[in-house]
Amino acid sequence: MIKRCLRRMVVFATTLPLVIASLTALALPEDRDQPIHIQSDRATHDQRQGRTVYEGSVELTQGTLRILANRITIQTNGNNEVQWLEAEGSPAHFEQQPNIDDELLTARAEFVRYSAGDRQVLLLRNAWIEQDGATMSGNRIDYDMELEVVKAQGETGSARPRIEMVIPPQNRDTGNNQRTEGN
Repeated sequence: MIKRCLRRMVVFATTLPLVIASLTALALPEDRDQPIHIQSDRATHDQRQGRTVYEGSVELTQGTLRILANRITIQTNGNNEVQWLEAEGSPAHFEQQPNIDDELLTARAEFVRYSAGDRQVLLLRNAWIEQDGATMSGNRIDYDMELEVVKAQGETGSARPRIEMVIPPQNRDTGNNQRTEGN
């Protein structure tokens, strides 16, 4: 019995670095060369299913990428490449600086799913995303990272029956367009 447990721990310890290494597919180019750090209260790895579940105040970081959740599940294929990642929380938080010149992208939802193959991000239940002062919120937000397309929808009968988008005013540096107090 003890030998079997030790064997499973050795298998887990030897496959975990491969799983973590495959997470680089999640990060954008600026972060892919950074090490991935995962902290949690506990983890369960199912070698046959190719699934690892991290639970209890989970924090995943890689460069500027940071995910905070109550639970993160990572599914890999036979080559230990990430197929999808799911984060669950109250809410789960995601942030990353997409490019060196971009502001931090921040998102949160009760459920987040990232599909590596088609680079799709799904935010469900109390979804919210913000970048450069612009925000979008709703019950569901779909983000296609490849096409850079964001879609949002509300849910009839829910706390968020409609979507909300806030677009900040653009800064105008020309003297003709500036307003002063009292004008």
